[in-house]
Amino acid sequence: MKPHSLTDRPATLNSRYNRLALVSSPRHLALLNKEDADTLVVICDWLLWQSAVTDGWHCVHFETALIDNHAPDPLDMDIMLRANDWVWLDGVDHTLFHGVSLGRQFCSTAQYIVSAYYRMDLALRKLLSEFSCREVTLYDYWVDRYLVSPDLRHLIVATVARDMGVHFDDQLDPVLPGDPALAAAPSTLGAPPTGWHKLAKQCGLALHGYAMTVMVAVQRRLRPRVNRPLVIANWNMVRSFLQSDPADDCQPMVLAPTLPKTLNLLRRFWSANILPCPYPSVGLTQQEREQIAAMVKVYEAHWSEPAEGLEEAMRRFMRASVLTLDNLLPLARQVKSVQAFLRRYRPSRIVVDGVKSPPLSIFLELGKAQGIPADYIWHSPLAPQNIRFDNLGCESRQEALVERCLSWGKFNDMWLERIGAACSSVRVGNPVLAKYTAMKKSGGGRDVALLLQLVPAFSDVRGLYLSQYEFFVEGVRQLNQLGYKRVIFKMHPSMWREEYYEEIARRFELKVEIRKHGRFEDYVREADLVVGPMVSGAMLEVLASGTPMVAYFLKPSTLDSTYFDGLNVQSDISRLGEAVTNNEFLDPAVVLDLYCDSECGQSPAERFWQALSRSPL
Repeated sequence: MKPHSLTDRPATLNSRYNRLALVSSPRHLALLNKEDADTLVVICDWLLWQSAVTDGWHCVHFETALIDNHAPDPLDMDIMLRANDWVWLDGVDHTLFHGVSLGRQFCSTAQYIVSAYYRMDLALRKLLSEFSCREVTLYDYWVDRYLVSPDLRHLIVATVARDMGVHFDDQLDPVLPGDPALAAAPSTLGAPPTGWHKLAKQCGLALHGYAMTVMVAVQRRLRPRVNRPLVIANWNMVRSFLQSDPADDCQPMVLAPTLPKTLNLLRRFWSANILPCPYPSVGLTQQEREQIAAMVKVYEAHWSEPAEGLEEAMRRFMRASVLTLDNLLPLARQVKSVQAFLRRYRPSRIVVDGVKSPPLSIFLELGKAQGIPADYIWHSPLAPQNIRFDNLGCESRQEALVERCLSWGKFNDMWLERIGAACSSVRVGNPVLAKYTAMKKSGGGRDVALLLQLVPAFSDVRGLYLSQYEFFVEGVRQLNQLGYKRVIFKMHPSMWREEYYEEIARRFELKVEIRKHGRFEDYVREADLVVGPMVSGAMLEVLASGTPMVAYFLKPSTLDSTYFDGLNVQSDISRLGEAVTNNEFLDPAVVLDLYCDSECGQSPAERFWQALSRSPL
């Protein structure tokens, strides 16, 4: 059985309907009549939509209305800036605490609401208009990746109905996060240790912290006037930097709490003269607690009258999920902890691998106030999405917090220019690729094919989430037909549920192994062929390993496809077999040089440390 495509118009569809019924669950369909030719059922769930079309319902998936959404929109580049608009009241940010904007620390979360509102609002307006509906019944309405609250779902539908002059029939019966039928689920962490396990962990962490404190004190005393940049990056980046030793005039610091707690790592830090600095924990005074509470009251007073559209949606989200003491007090404590850290260790420079989330953004704001220069390096490629960030100087209401970008290569430099970043660029390459280069292989076998999940980025407001399921089904079938003995589907280790994909595989009788966890390099080492998204750090890692890759970029999308001109990037998964047969693979040398300056001939780790030296080569 072949899945129904968004581009295929079911024969059952009429040109006009009196009513739209928005549903997301079989329990909603049970309240409707399949034979009712006057009601168009708009479905939010892919599997439910597949079944309903097969059963002959008058139905569409809501993303049908977004297929031709190709027109440029300011949100394409400015979604991160718009996610922070709520902070500014008459041009003033009232969430400042010790000079740090607490409100803007939530932009990564706020962008989800901006994107969801854009998609849901636009799709509903287009469907009501296209089918000349006079009524809309809401049972449930959401976007796969953005499980917005029932309150916001209601607000969006009620607002569109009012604006378009159609009757709104409120029958809201929301599917909630955690429902086992959903394609996506909230991220969960393992249960915290209890009893003796908890005590043992606390003792181990205390001993490790003491060892680091002693080690840092000794090394600082041995070299009291040395250049000490602070590097704040994820473990994948830090271990890549450790492939080379810093320059003699440089004694880098790293944030110890974010790194593995092993003796071997401490030895490596000692031999490389790197300081793993403990992160102090600082409390709040009663006066500071009252200051935070006063912030909330300022916004509540300003928002006493309801707003319209997205602005009202953002206000409701902020009231429920941001402007609460449970959210703001821990963030304020983090600000004070960063202050204490900077006072104690006095870094000569701050290097971050992200610019939009705490604690990185807190370090940037406090460092700027103290005159500490800051560098930014990608931890994953942001090109081809030309997305603007306030901390890079793309927001007129805020000064740039980053002085230099430690650029991976040509695409990184192009990206900085296209977003209008107010920082200089120093080329260092991509240090992460070395571990993949070490597994170089000839390829060409037909034993294992690795298919990577393809999902639009959070901030790609025009990407279609349904495209991932058709990509999965057709990709697996094509690889099976090519004769691969095993097809492994590797999911991104985020919110998507394995069970949902397993149900798709069962329903469409796919021969595939579905995997969500495990080290990515192990999957790459085993694969003879990789098929997956062009827009992904995984693509670069695959190319560095020497594994043949067929890469895809699907439209519509807010991403700038001109980056990929001439790079043999595919757009039609139905011709995967032809692409493999014709060796239409990415050229590793070309792509890696564009992204990572790989033809430079010098180790990226060496170049990174040289950029932080006071006497760079």
